[in-house]
Amino acid sequence: MKMYVMDKLKVHDTVWSMIAGADNNVYIAACCEYIGGMGGFLVRYNTKKDKLEYMLDIAAAVGEPPETGRAAQCKIHYSMISDDDGILYGATHLSAPPKGETFYSPWHTWSDDKRRFRGAMLFVYDPMKEKLLFSDCIYPKEGCRALALDKKRKILYGLTYPRNHFFYYDINERKTTDMGRIGNVNPQTVFLDKEGNAYTNDDYGKLIRFNIKTKKLEELDVYVPHAEYQNGLHAVLYDVVKSPGEEYIYGVPWNADPHVFRYKLGGTKQSDMEDLGPALKSESGYQTTYIQSTHTGGLVFGKDGWLYYCANQLSKKKPTGKHAHLCQTNLVRLNPKTLEKEDMGQLKFGKFVPWYVSRAVRDMEGNLYFADVGNIPERIYKVTPDYSAAVKNKKESKETMMRYWG
Repeated sequence: MKMYVMDKLKVHDTVWSMIAGADNNVYIAACCEYIGGMGGFLVRYNTKKDKLEYMLDIAAAVGEPPETGRAAQCKIHYSMISDDDGILYGATHLSAPPKGETFYSPWHTWSDDKRRFRGAMLFVYDPMKEKLLFSDCIYPKEGCRALALDKKRKILYGLTYPRNHFFYYDINERKTTDMGRIGNVNPQTVFLDKEGNAYTNDDYGKLIRFNIKTKKLEELDVYVPHAEYQNGLHAVLYDVVKSPGEEYIYGVPWNADPHVFRYKLGGTKQSDMEDLGPALKSESGYQTTYIQSTHTGGLVFGKDGWLYYCANQLSKKKPTGKHAHLCQTNLVRLNPKTLEKEDMGQLKFGKFVPWYVSRAVRDMEGNLYFADVGNIPERIYKVTPDYSAAVKNKKESKETMMRYWG
């Protein structure tokens, strides 16, 4: 295991979006949520050179630097994707105030044209040429919570915050179509099936599908699993990945005591949704719990075909020191054949203990990368599983490591 610290970004505090590029490099959106006027920054981990490279000041690139006086273009929130040609698509999100201010609410400045958030700004970037191809405001006044790419039709699907609208953007026509509000609790992902239909869910975990043929939203009679003491509220999609054969979606919701699920892609019955149980087995089942203490994210399939992810639990020892947290993060892997889980232990780098992993990717060699949240400066974690010689030598196409949602 190895940790890479973005020491050139002194105040950036979260990484919500990280993707594998078609060039076998890892692209990271470093965000700054807590200081007014700061913008998100695109960072590349160069797998050949084994180092971080600082690519693009996103706020400046989309024409919204701190000097505008508007709410900051401070982050990319599960909204950065690479296509098969290596072109990056990213949409901005909100949370930090304008430069010089200490508090921000999107409602507080909704009608203030001078200080309000301009909107979700799309940036389209060629990392090979290190060139911004174009930018666009794809949704006014609101941030983009999650983004997905239909690479065949050149369509981006997104979710807005704070009003929680579902929309799609035609890249060729540079036109946004708003499909309306889907609930109060923002899902954290949109995913696609083989036909190009897009999926997310409502406040109680019910799947919502955008039918690509009819161009309408449909409610499916399929619900995301949850703990038995819950009623489904807030079981919104958090992190999902396709199985290597693209038959299933594996995922977790954004709520306390999240259960891992497996969904047969394209299924319309509850029997197409399997509850694989708690992400990490609790010690008693009766301990105090909340979203942060049991947070689970960073789902990624290793080169060995196992599903890896990071799951939180309350720290076993009283946290002390500069980077102390109430929670610790354990690396877990799941065997898709037997559905058995193995707790591989706590992620730890010397005295530094991660506590919140948002997303994960892997490279062609099978190395896993996990994105960190909540530390200054920000960092990513590289984990190389102990693969067998046969797995190490297995040749794969780049599509096996890429996913087309943030």
